[in-house]
Amino acid sequence: MITINLAQSKAIKYVKSAMGDDVQPILNNMHVSGYVAAADGFRIHATPQPKGTPETPALPDGIYRIDNLPPVKAGQLASIIETPLEMGHQYPDLERPIPRQEPAFSIAVNPLFLREALAGLTGVVVLRFYAPDKAFEVYGELDGGKYDDNIPTYALIMPQRLNNNKTDAHTWRPGS
Repeated sequence: MITINLAQSKAIKYVKSAMGDDVQPILNNMHVSGYVAAADGFRIHATPQPKGTPETPALPDGIYRIDNLPPVKAGQLASIIETPLEMGHQYPDLERPIPRQEPAFSIAVNPLFLREALAGLTGVVVLRFYAPDKAFEVYGELDGGKYDDNIPTYALIMPQRLNNNKTDAHTWRPGS
């Protein structure tokens, strides 16, 4: 059992949303190796290893099963359990699918605006980008329910400006 602090709990909660794969049970775990990450075969969520404290040192490298992450508030601690891998199982290489070339362009966006535009949508969502300094479009569908067809949706989201001092935070990725 490993005791975690608030920053570690937030990192785990973020990556936990990418966990879960009935076909590959190994993907139901969190991977710690200098960073904290999880994947389900279609996405990877990762964050740098949160700093430890004397009471809660940095998480040791390993594979962790996170069934129920207890809520952690400032000044409180919680515990997680490290899960040893069964013989013959290996966590996938999370760095292999990460693009290593320079991006065509980047757009900064307010996460609340994006979350609200995606809320309630079903099926596939299409994002259309035109230029880094132009608004982008979000196309999707709401479930029309039992008696109606799906309802088409449209959202337009304006890009946000980045402060120069925040550039590094927006370019971190596992293995970099």
